[in-house]
Amino acid sequence: MRVIAAFAAVASFAMECKISSGSSGDIITETPDETCCAYQTHALFSIVARNLPAGMTWSMVGGMVGITSCTIPAEMGACDDDPANVADEPTTNMMAGYICDNWATCNTIGMTSTGMAAQVGGEFAGEKGQVAFCGSRTLGDGTLGTTSAPGATTAAATTAATTAAATTTA
Repeated sequence: MRVIAAFAAVASFAMECKISSGSSGDIITETPDETCCAYQTHALFSIVARNLPAGMTWSMVGGMVGITSCTIPAEMGACDDDPANVADEPTTNMMAGYICDNWATCNTIGMTSTGMAAQVGGEFAGEKGQVAFCGSRTLGDGTLGTTSAPGATTAAATTAATTAAATTTA
């Protein structure tokens, strides 16, 4: 009985986080709280805006996902002018660092995405998300989202989170 109560208490901390939802599709994950959800959302769009394929502009893509004005609350940081309306580099560094440091609970292991948003969501789901967010701690040095995730501590957290997810699913 105590195990069931403990599981229910842990499960109640997960919340659905809609990173993107609209005509271009959805990107949804589960996070432990609003802070993790907000940081994943803002950091993801900042990383995407700075790493678009040749021929695409953030003004085009941002409009498709509904980002037409600054989305960063003042207490979280600031927006950039180029690319417009997404977190500036220091804010993205801080948010990505939070996600990376808390990967055991603030991760994208269960991220799902649909429609055109699946192209973006797929690059941030699971271990790809860990690499993108942890690599973004060094935003501004030309390696945004391209460095590998930190060593054993984070890898252990990922393994633990994956094992927990598998155990919960089973």
